[in-house]
Amino acid sequence: MTPAETFNLLQQEGFLFQSSLTQGLTALRKANDSDSQKGNYYVAFFQLSIGLERLMKTTVIIHHMWRNSFSTPSSDVLRRLGHRLRDLYSHLQSLDGVDDNPLGKIATTSISFDILTVLDSFARSSRYYNLDTLAASTTASNPIDDYKLVMQRILEEDIAQKVVKRTIARQSALATNMSPMVFAVDPAAPNESSHEILTRSLVNPALQELASPHAVYHTVVLIAALKDLIEFVVNSTHSAAQQMGQTQIAVPYMDEFLDFAWLNKSHILKKKRWP
Repeated sequence: MTPAETFNLLQQEGFLFQSSLTQGLTALRKANDSDSQKGNYYVAFFQLSIGLERLMKTTVIIHHMWRNSFSTPSSDVLRRLGHRLRDLYSHLQSLDGVDDNPLGKIATTSISFDILTVLDSFARSSRYYNLDTLAASTTASNPIDDYKLVMQRILEEDIAQKVVKRTIARQSALATNMSPMVFAVDPAAPNESSHEILTRSLVNPALQELASPHAVYHTVVLIAALKDLIEFVVNSTHSAAQQMGQTQIAVPYMDEFLDFAWLNKSHILKKKRWP
């Protein structure tokens, strides 16, 4: 394969993971329990898991080129890594030649790692949770339930509790005022009263609206670390090419596809659409 062909293929892959990640972040920001936005959970999980997998596998390929005189790995290497995002992440953490690995900045106890774990589970086993459950053939957990545990942690750790309590009180009061005029039914909760269902339908989306910007931020933290890693690997590849006397660039500056992942927290918390 010529350097020009390699460059073009990597460039196209960059456009792919860029689109997947930005669409995923936008959907993650919108997602909540309201009927109009609940589907965005699945859009976010699909796009982010695909984008992260493609980004990490691209890093594996470029690293292999750097360490093996620009030869690319076999398809078996990538196939063995599969859709297991945490295994891919662990593989990248142990890349040879990367002494100060940016992925080391993300603790396994962090919310960013919790989000990676949810996406890993989704990519491996729960992408078809609804259909598999209907067919009585799944042991996977519900991906939305998994993600809501992360959202609960965000509400406890990232949001001032007075804001959380005020939001619950406001939405509960609204439900009380609406109850005489509304009869709410939820087939999934046959033992709940109309008022309880209405209260939940108003409180939960409001709390999710509080947590969602922070969930996006923690996801961008993860992407930013991967951006720093692929930037290092690409620069190392370019240096190796110069030492070998190569005149054609075979590897694009892949970090440019991730220029949206800069860690200005206040900017990220306000942002609703990506890039």
